[in-house]
Amino acid sequence: MAVPALFHFVPQEMVGSVLYPLNALRDREPEVWRREIAKYEGRGQVLEQRIPPLDCLWNDVLHLSTVHPSLVVAELRAVGLEPLRHRFFELPADSLDPERTVIFLNRRSHDESELNDDSQWLPFDDAHLAGLTQITESTRRYYRESAALGRRPLLYGYLPHVLHRGPLETRGLPTYDV
Repeated sequence: MAVPALFHFVPQEMVGSVLYPLNALRDREPEVWRREIAKYEGRGQVLEQRIPPLDCLWNDVLHLSTVHPSLVVAELRAVGLEPLRHRFFELPADSLDPERTVIFLNRRSHDESELNDDSQWLPFDDAHLAGLTQITESTRRYYRESAALGRRPLLYGYLPHVLHRGPLETRGLPTYDV
């Protein structure tokens, strides 16, 4: 059985070769932090949400996707939206420490309090990852609704996230364009 892959879009104007969670960026790279925190404008309450399995905050982790970026880009384009980011890292799932990593199913409404729902969290392992590689119907609907309202959707709205507590060295990881 092949090792599942995880994905992270390459940040615009990435500094160095290490991806840091948002909270770690605040002191390390204040300019980068200001640019990245802007993504949370109007929904800052999510930054205070706890990730119960990892005993940390939403912005103490890196957010990785189980869905290949080409599928995300295709869905965005299908509703008339051009993705802002086109380059991504691919990393083998077995490169992450399972004790510092969890799967967030992201099967929810717009209510961020659902992060505290225990059924949203799965242990990080290959068996759980295998069934989480496709665009969900909820994501398709969300992209369509966002486009119809003239709003840019969250890239991984309603898609599973792999949340990793701590930095991630990207040197040596393959990068691809979509």
